[in-house]
Amino acid sequence: PDRLMFEVSEGERAMDGAATLKRIVIISRQNDREHRFDMTLFLPTARGGPAPVFLLLNNRPVSNTDPTRRERSDFWPAEQVIARGYAIAAIQVSDLAPDDKERYRDGVIRLFEDHAGVRPDTAWAALAAWAWGASRAMDYFETDPAVDARRVAVVGHSRGGKAALWAGAEDERFALVVSNESGEGGAALTRRHLGEKLARITDEFPQWLAGKYKS
Repeated sequence: PDRLMFEVSEGERAMDGAATLKRIVIISRQNDREHRFDMTLFLPTARGGPAPVFLLLNNRPVSNTDPTRRERSDFWPAEQVIARGYAIAAIQVSDLAPDDKERYRDGVIRLFEDHAGVRPDTAWAALAAWAWGASRAMDYFETDPAVDARRVAVVGHSRGGKAALWAGAEDERFALVVSNESGEGGAALTRRHLGEKLARITDEFPQWLAGKYKS
């Protein structure tokens, strides 16, 4: 974007003092448009220096990464990660591009595109928008002295795993990709005779990938 800004809350004591919670709003401006999305970041208080981070691209309900920790999910084991001396962060992929074939352009894609008609078959889609958000999170990590930006893992499950792979391919600042059950369009073979196949995901989820992927 033309301009990138971060609104950072003061660190809050969390997890009975084991962690510090930061809430970050990542703001992108392009011409006269603006896009915002939130990131939750827990930092371990016991660590002496900058902490490596696991960044989740959350494709499940936002309650899975509840910053208050009133609701906890094994999908985002924040307490266990903090106990091992790592930081853990999450962004919500729907804030970047709704996972909907009619509305996926309503997020960050709209920040850069003017036209509402037919798009080129090489144009980016939802998975690329989610990965773009991971890179903006990395931009923030590079500004935070409590974070070891050289050791950031981008993590995703299923469709989030596809996006995590793309984030790591596009942005080599990520030290590690953890792509769990990413399937077709992810770590699985594209041409195969079993499991999820290319025709299914391009027909059922056309919002995920550039139209040319069908070929």
